[in-house]
Amino acid sequence: MDILKKPVKMNHILSDFLSDTCNSLENLRRNNVYKEFYYHIKCENLEDFLSKDITQSVQYQNLLQDLMQIKGPVLYWYEITSSHSNNDIIRALKEYKQKRQRVTPVIYKNYNRRTNILYVGKCKENFWGRVMQHLGYYKTPTTQGLQLFHWAKELRLEVRLNALEFASDMKDIMPVIELFFAKQLQPLVGRHT
Repeated sequence: MDILKKPVKMNHILSDFLSDTCNSLENLRRNNVYKEFYYHIKCENLEDFLSKDITQSVQYQNLLQDLMQIKGPVLYWYEITSSHSNNDIIRALKEYKQKRQRVTPVIYKNYNRRTNILYVGKCKENFWGRVMQHLGYYKTPTTQGLQLFHWAKELRLEVRLNALEFASDMKDIMPVIELFFAKQLQPLVGRHT
C-alpha cells in the first residue's frame, strides 16, 4: 500500500524567494552598490606569471591589494580602450583559440561590431582569482577566461576592468544582473543566455 505524502508547498518556497530577492533589490536601490572599482590594463606590459607567484610582483602589488579587499559578489566588464577594431580583436582571439592551449570565451558569429565592451562577467566571491584567470595567469588551462596574456599582449590591446561590488545578500541574484548588463552592453565575447 502506497502512502501518499503531502506535496511540498512550492508557492510558499517561491514566495520566500521572491520576498528575499525583493528585499535585496530594494536595499540595493536605496544604498547603491557597495563599491566601484576600475583598473587600466596595457596588455603589452603583461608579464609571464605562470611559473612565478604573482602575489610577489611589484608591478601588481597595488592591484592585488585592491582586488583582495573585494569580498562580496561582483559584476565586472572589460572595456576596450585602445583604438583596435573589433574585427582585429576577434581575429587575434580566434587565432589563439585555434592553438587550443587555454579555454577562452565563446565568440559569436554576429557579434556587435560597434561595441567597446570585450566581456561581461560576474562572480560570487574571490574576485581577484577571477581577474587572474582573465589575465591568463591561472595554472589550470581548462578554466575559461579571457587569457589576455596569451593573445592580447602581442596585439597591444588596452582594456579597462570595471567592477561593481554588491552586498553579500545579492550573491544569488548575480546571474540575472549579469544577463541584463550583457544584453545592454553587448560584449564581443562570452555566453549570455
